[in-house]
Amino acid sequence: MKKTYWLDLELREDIDDLITLEYALTNNSNIKVLSIHNPSRKELQLAQLYREDMLKRNGFCFDLVINGEITEYETENDLSPFIPYNVLIAESVQDFLPLPFEATFEKDVAEFNAKFEDPDKHFNERLVIYKLEDYIKKIDMKGMTVFCGGSLNTLSVLADNFDCSSFEAYVQGGFASYKIVGSKNTLNRFKDREDCPTWNLNLDIEATDKVLKSDLKIKFISKNICHSAWVHKNDILKNTNMFSTNRFKTYLSYLSGKKSKKKCLHDVLAFMSIENKELVEFKEVVLNRNNDDIPKWWSELETNSKHSISVSYNYDLFLDNFIKTFINGIQI
Repeated sequence: MKKTYWLDLELREDIDDLITLEYALTNNSNIKVLSIHNPSRKELQLAQLYREDMLKRNGFCFDLVINGEITEYETENDLSPFIPYNVLIAESVQDFLPLPFEATFEKDVAEFNAKFEDPDKHFNERLVIYKLEDYIKKIDMKGMTVFCGGSLNTLSVLADNFDCSSFEAYVQGGFASYKIVGSKNTLNRFKDREDCPTWNLNLDIEATDKVLKSDLKIKFISKNICHSAWVHKNDILKNTNMFSTNRFKTYLSYLSGKKSKKKCLHDVLAFMSIENKELVEFKEVVLNRNNDDIPKWWSELETNSKHSISVSYNYDLFLDNFIKTFINGIQI
């Protein structure tokens, strides 16, 4: 049975989450929900472009959910229970651009501007945006797989409001030392470490603690493993059909502007591990942290734990899946 996904992402300056969304849609994954915690107006504009593309192509699209407050929001419209699409129309190319590098999506911007001039004509009720507190009253979480590419704030709300046995979660974050993964699978930067800060878990400690104390089954794709999931500009250039759309060309432009010409796609690897069971090996653990201002995390093996953490992965399989998906999948 095909999984149904709730993606909780941050479509901000680091484009790892954006490429994860691209990968999921191109892979034809069944995305039911995309949520963003404290989104900017530009993030919502970008998410709406994806929804509109999906709606045109398939006749349906994923739901878009806001958790928290909108930053850089420039209208006085009430957000409850949802925001009409026309409220979020960009007024200029510069206002639309969501990413910190030079790129223009001329066709998309032209369509946005047309909607801005006559919003009522273009409004589609299937493109409404929900607030999380309203959305949880209507969603059925049974069988859902939640993927977290940011803080665990949204996941903590779901764990509070639903039966944790009815859904599962995959989280990009956590840490397991060489004692768990073995010296062979330990990256050099972590080879002498038994504990380590981990970004996503530390973004909202209260939410993370709440999730870990819940009965939710979670797999963590840890930084000591996923921080070697590099994609180089040359990997793309070897496959000339891969980035044929404007958005993929934008990614190529992003890599070209980086001194290293490569990007670590840890969120993509984490999401990919859900559907490809041969990609990542997991072990059952308990996650612990200290009480430092920036907490350090470690894992301890525990049989029958509801939590598992990555201990190794197949890089060649990761890169092969990434390339083949964008060549053979649905072009967005």
